[in-house]
Amino acid sequence: MPVIEAHIASSLTHARKSRFVREIVSVTSDAIGSDPKVINVVVREHDETNMCISGVSLMTTDSARLGLRRRGQSGQPSPQPSRSGALPHLLP
Repeated sequence: MPVIEAHIASSLTHARKSRFVREIVSVTSDAIGSDPKVINVVVREHDETNMCISGVSLMTTDSARLGLRRRGQSGQPSPQPSRSGALPHLLP
């Protein structure tokens, strides 16, 4: 019974969190062959002021480049990080 814990900024809508969880379950099932019905996902939300990536606060302008969006912006999808972004070691 896989248990996956994800820490995210609290700015995602309920619909986006639901999609996020569904995709985590799907990818995990494909990767390890586990029945999706037994895959558990725990989502822990944090205020953006308490989160940093590579030492850079999510509240800076770099957050837009990383594909993150701040609370209060429109529900439009965020831009995707580029391969030359701050986290190349995490990109496929």
